[in-house]
Amino acid sequence: MNGRTLLYNTPEGALYASFIGESRPDEHLIRLSDDNSAGDEDILRKTFDLTGREAEVLLWITQGKSNRDVAAILTCSPRPVNKHLEQIFQKLRVENRTAAAMLAMRALTKS
Repeated sequence: MNGRTLLYNTPEGALYASFIGESRPDEHLIRLSDDNSAGDEDILRKTFDLTGREAEVLLWITQGKSNRDVAAILTCSPRPVNKHLEQIFQKLRVENRTAAAMLAMRALTKS
């Protein structure tokens, strides 16, 4: 993921935009975040002892993206996404992407 760009700053806080990637031609993914929030990827990485890439894959899975979509967003082939998911399932002690996504969503809503 690229760096953050400050969109505006007020006494209550700041709003940042981060370019995530391009999922399709002419479709760009931008993440909006405030300066007080921990990154979702960091939360997943720390909660489940994941690598940075595994946390990225899990985050996109929780957003309903298919393996092919995740591969396009992360500019890789679907095979590495499948391998990352195998590791994620093992670390989370789950058997499928639905169970992994549910655990991830719980972790993200607690933070």
